[in-house]
Amino acid sequence: MIIDTQGYYEDDEVYVGKVSYLDNPWLPAELKNDAQKIKQENYKKWRHVYGGECDANYDDALIQPEWVDAAIDAHIKLGFTSRGIRVVTFDPADSGQDEKALSKRCLLKIA
Repeated sequence: MIIDTQGYYEDDEVYVGKVSYLDNPWLPAELKNDAQKIKQENYKKWRHVYGGECDANYDDALIQPEWVDAAIDAHIKLGFTSRGIRVVTFDPADSGQDEKALSKRCLLKIA
């Protein structure tokens, strides 16, 4: 997402800037210290509490968000051309602690 790479998004009608707790000039020292402590002890929690990212329920996740991020543009990183069938699945998750899920994949035949 462009806001994650540039820190802002702007067009003719909208300006959206990404800010964090560090942009707060009145941030109490105890919160700054707490943020550093959480960042060292539990980076995923820090990303949500202080990093402005969505809270992902990592305990129930079958596929960690970091794995998904690593797979983006894998064909470019690994230097292959993908060919195959695109598949989309949906899990409505109407009970339990897991969230709804949408999965898209391409059954690859590496050239």
